[in-house]
Formats: sequence, structure tokens, C-alpha cells
Amino acid sequence: MEPVRVGAKRKEEAQSDEKQHKVLRLKEKWHIKATFMLMNYPARK
Repeated sequence: MEPVRVGAKRKEEAQSDEKQHKVLRLKEKWHIKATFMLMNYPARK
């Protein structure tokens, strides 16, 4: 395989990894928020 193609593939993989990481962080944030709200729900009643 040519070095150029390997480099391009690595770059693409890194970008997709970054995207996935951002999505995971967002999901994590929402999960924490939802859990927190559920935990506080009985207390508010």
C-alpha cells in the first residue's frame, strides 16, 4: 500500500473517531441529566 493512501485512511479514521467521541460525550451528558432528573422526581412530588 502507498504511504499516501495509508495516511489518508488514518486521517479519515481519526475524524470518524472524533465524531463518535463527540456523540458519546453528548449521549453521556444526556444520560446523566436524565438520571439526575429521575432521581429528583420522587423528591419533588
